[in-house]
Amino acid sequence: MLNNVFVISTKKANSFALCLEAAKYGEHVSLIYAGEKGDAVNAEKAYWLGSLDSTSFVTYIPEIVKLVKEQKPELVLIELTKNGRLAAAHAAVALETVVLTDVSELSAADGKVTGKRMVYGGSAVKTESVSGSAVVCLSVQADKEAQPTAAGEIIELAAENCGGITFTGKTERTVQTVNLNAATRVVGVGRGFSTEESLSIARDFAAAFEAEIGCTRPIAEEERWMPTERYIGVSGAMIKPAVYVAAGISGQVQHTVGVNEAGLIIAVNKDEHAPIFNNCDYGIIGDVAQILPLLAEKLKA
Repeated sequence: MLNNVFVISTKKANSFALCLEAAKYGEHVSLIYAGEKGDAVNAEKAYWLGSLDSTSFVTYIPEIVKLVKEQKPELVLIELTKNGRLAAAHAAVALETVVLTDVSELSAADGKVTGKRMVYGGSAVKTESVSGSAVVCLSVQADKEAQPTAAGEIIELAAENCGGITFTGKTERTVQTVNLNAATRVVGVGRGFSTEESLSIARDFAAAFEAEIGCTRPIAEEERWMPTERYIGVSGAMIKPAVYVAAGISGQVQHTVGVNEAGLIIAVNKDEHAPIFNNCDYGIIGDVAQILPLLAEKLKA
C-alpha cells in the first residue's frame, strides 16, 4: 500500500467518491477541495480552497503546486473536470511525472500505478502504468452504502495572483442539474425523435417510469435540444443504471460504450437492422412515437 495519496476536487460528490477510492491505495489520504468548508469527508487532512464564489480556481494553482511539491504524494487522484485537468497538468510537473487521464479502472502494486481507459471510440481498452509518483484523472462513483466521515484537520489555502489573471466576476450558467451516474433508471433519446417538441413523448415515459432522461451526442451538441450534462457516450456520461431504455437510438459504439455496464438494456427502434439490437437484452421494433405512449400508459395503470 502507498503511504500518501492526495485527492483534488471542486465538487462534493466527486470528493467523497475519490477519497473512498484513495483509501484503497494509501495509508494517509489528504483532500484539496472547494465548496462549503464542512464538505470535507473521508480524509485525514483537508485543504480548503473556499467556495470559489469570489475567485477562480486558477488562482489557487500556485498553492496547490507548492503543497504537492512539499508533501510528494505517491498518487494524486483528480476529478474528470476542466479544473481537474488543469490541476493534473500542474501537479504532474511538480512531481516530474505524467498524467493518466480518463481512467475508469485503477490499481497499484509493486511500486507501479496502473490505469485502464477506453480508446478508439470505446472499442478497445488501453492499459498504462507509471512507476513512482502518479497523477490520475479518474472517473469513479461512490459506493451507495458507504457513509461519509468528517475530515480531520482542515487548513485554508490562500489564493495567489496567477500570471496576471484578474477575476472580475462570475455569471452562473443556467443548466438543468442532473446526475445520470446516480440514476437507477435512465431513458436515452436519439435521432428517432425528429423535432424538439417530440421529446415530450420521452419525458412523459421517463416520468411514468421514474427515470432520468439522457441523450446521444447529436441531440445535445448538434441539435442542442438537451444540455450536454445529459449526453451519454464516450466523451459524455458513462452510466451504470439498473435499467436503460434506448429510445430512437441507432446504437453506434460511441454511445453504447457509455451504457455497456447497465444491468438491463431495452431498445425501441423502428429500424429492425439498427445496431442497438445487437447490444440490448430486449428489443421492440416500432416507432417511438407509438411505443413509448403505450408503455407509459401501462406503467400508469
